Amino acid sequence: MHLSLYGNFYYPIIPLEVITLINYLSYFIVGFLAADLYLEYKDQIKPSIWIDVVCIASVILFWNGFRPYGIDLIYLLLILTITGSSIYLKKFLSIPLVYIIGGMYYTIYMLHQRVMYMVLDKFMQGKIFMENVFADFTLRLVFILIVIGVISAIFFIFVERPTMKKEWWKYRNLKKLFFE
Repeated sequence: MHLSLYGNFYYPIIPLEVITLINYLSYFIVGFLAADLYLEYKDQIKPSIWIDVVCIASVILFWNGFRPYGIDLIYLLLILTITGSSIYLKKFLSIPLVYIIGGMYYTIYMLHQRVMYMVLDKFMQGKIFMENVFADFTLRLVFILIVIGVISAIFFIFVERPTMKKEWWKYRNLKKLFFE
């Protein structure tokens, strides 16, 4: 930020920052590279516990923000390329509840903040349910996760999933539109 003199007053000049997809092009390229590497070498990589260790370490380092010199791209490349050859991580990602929630991620992302505001601010504001702060926090967390999950599932089933079907507007049978 720069200061500029106008008359007897200094006012800040804030440069306009434009964020575009070009700013994130490297992530797209890493995704394409990871898909290419996985398809090329998936039969040559033998499943191993070490692949689980590398994937979990990469997720933890990426999540915690340890990203000097663009190393986050390497974390992503490792995660996306070798997770398919992991042992336990692959089993975890094959659990129906996990991949269903993964499929609903955009719905959850869109709704979670509004649901939290509505539920916590309107219905739980100023109320203490337990004397222990950690127990109270845990109760609220479990409650809000259940509410977010239920509302997101309803939204996903009745709004997002039907619109993913080809020519969804032509369906006359609502049972087929929503539940098949």
